[in-house]
Amino acid sequence: MPMMTLSQHLAETTRLAIPTALSRTGIMLLTLTTIVMIGRYDAQELAYFAIGSSPFAALLVTMIGLLLGTAVYTSLAYGAQRFQECGAVWRRTLPFALGLGAVGIGIGAFGESFLRLTGQGEDLAVEGGRVMLLACLGLPGQLVYTVSVLYLEGVKRPQPGLMVIVAANVLQIVLCLALVDGIVTWGAVGGVIAMGITRTAMAVAIVGFVVLDRRAQTFGVFSTLFPAWSSWRPQRRLGYANGLSNGLETMGFTVLMIMAGHVSALQLGGFSVALNLLATVFMAAVGIGGAGAVRIGSLRGAQQPASARRAGWVALGLNTVVMTIAGVAAVVLALPIASFYTTDPALITVVAGLMLVVALVMPVDGGQVVLASMLRGFNDGIGPTICHFISYIVVMLPAGWVLAIKLERGAQGLFEAVLIASIVSMAILAARYWSITRRL
Repeated sequence: MPMMTLSQHLAETTRLAIPTALSRTGIMLLTLTTIVMIGRYDAQELAYFAIGSSPFAALLVTMIGLLLGTAVYTSLAYGAQRFQECGAVWRRTLPFALGLGAVGIGIGAFGESFLRLTGQGEDLAVEGGRVMLLACLGLPGQLVYTVSVLYLEGVKRPQPGLMVIVAANVLQIVLCLALVDGIVTWGAVGGVIAMGITRTAMAVAIVGFVVLDRRAQTFGVFSTLFPAWSSWRPQRRLGYANGLSNGLETMGFTVLMIMAGHVSALQLGGFSVALNLLATVFMAAVGIGGAGAVRIGSLRGAQQPASARRAGWVALGLNTVVMTIAGVAAVVLALPIASFYTTDPALITVVAGLMLVVALVMPVDGGQVVLASMLRGFNDGIGPTICHFISYIVVMLPAGWVLAIKLERGAQGLFEAVLIASIVSMAILAARYWSITRRL
C-alpha cells in the first residue's frame, strides 16, 4: 500500500481531532462553568473549591491514565480488522473502571486529613475536604464515560462523545444555577454536587451509544465471553505506565496549588482560575494527541509503521498551530477572560496579569502531551513516565518553590516554573519519539 501524503495525513488527523479535541475541551468546560459560577458568587468559596478539587484532579487524571490503553488496543484491533476484539477491550476495561472509581471514593473520604497534612488552615482543610469527598463520588461515572469514549474513538466514531459532552455542559449550567447561588446557596459544595450528577448522566448516555450502535454486534459488544485477566496484561501495563505518568504530572500541579495556598487566598484564587484556563485549552491538545494515537495504532495494526510515524509528527504540527492561536487570544483578551471568571477587582487584576506567561506555556505544554500520546501509540509507556518525573517533579517543584516563595513572585512564579518544566518535557519526548521511530 502506498504511503499516505502529508495532506492526506492532515485531513485524516483533523477529521478525528476536531470532535475528539472538542470532547476533551468540553470536559474541562464542566469545571470552568463551575469555577465561574462559584467565583462570581464568592471568592472565598472559590478558594475552597480550588484547594479541594486539586487533589481530586490528580486522582482523576491518574485513573484516566490507567484506562488510556483502551484507545490504543481498540485501534490496533480495528486497524487489523479483528473487529470482535474491539468490543472485548471495552468489556474487560469497564469493570476495571468501576473498581477504580470505588477506590477513589475511599480515598476521597480522607480529603480533610490530607489537606491538614499539607499545612492548610482549619477553614480551607474542612471545606476543601468536603469538596474533595463530594467530587470523588462522581468518579465512577467519569471513568465509565472515559472508557466508552476511548473505545468509540478507537473504532473511529468520536462524534457520540462530543454529543454527550455538549448536553452535559447544558445540564451542568442548569444545576449550578440551582445549587451554587439559586434555589439553594451552597457555593462550592453545590457546584461539586452538580458535577457529580452530570458525570453520572454522562456515563449512562455514552454507554447507551455503545450498546445501541448498529455495529455493536460486529465489534463483539454483546459477547458473553469475558476476557481472561491474563489476556490483556499488555494493555494494563501500558495503563499502569500512563497512570503513573499522568499522576506524576498532576501531582506536581497539586503541589503548586498548595504552594499558592501558602502565599495567600488571592494568589490561590488567581492561580486556580488561570490554571483552569490553561487546562481547558490543554484538553484540546489531549484530544489532538488522542487522535494521533488512534491513527498510529490503526496504521500499526494495518502494518504501515512508516505512515504511523508520520501521522505522529502531523499531530504535533497541528497542535502547535492550535495552541499558538489560543495563546495569542489569551493575551489579547486577558481582561475580558479574567472578568468572565470573577467580579472581584483584585482577583481580576491577578488573573489578567498571568495571561502572558500562560500563553507561553500553551504550545509547549500541549506539545509534550501530544508527544506522550504519540509514544503510547507505539506502546512506549515508560518513556513518558520517566520524562514526567524529571520535568514535573525534579524540575518544576523546586523551580516553583524558588520563584513563588523564595523570590516572592506568587502565582506568576508558579507559572514560570510550569513553563520551564514543559520545555524540558517537550524536548525529552521529541528526542525519544525520533529515536524510537527513525528507522521505520
